[in-house]
Amino acid sequence: MNNNVTIAPQVSDSPSLFEVWRESHIGGYRDFVDFITRPSGERSRFLMTVQVTGAFHGSLLYNQVTTG
Repeated sequence: MNNNVTIAPQVSDSPSLFEVWRESHIGGYRDFVDFITRPSGERSRFLMTVQVTGAFHGSLLYNQVTTG
């Protein structure tokens, strides 16, 4: 049995990620924050277009998101 818990993505450079997001989305920075902090299929698809590195902190798995 696997007891690992996946937590919300950790964004290392939100201004740069916001610029990437704006290439395919309409809205301001607040819209981006709402988008990136709420799980959705659209967010999952967006995160597949950027670099995401998984790492464990104890039994927690976090995804570190970067733009390159």
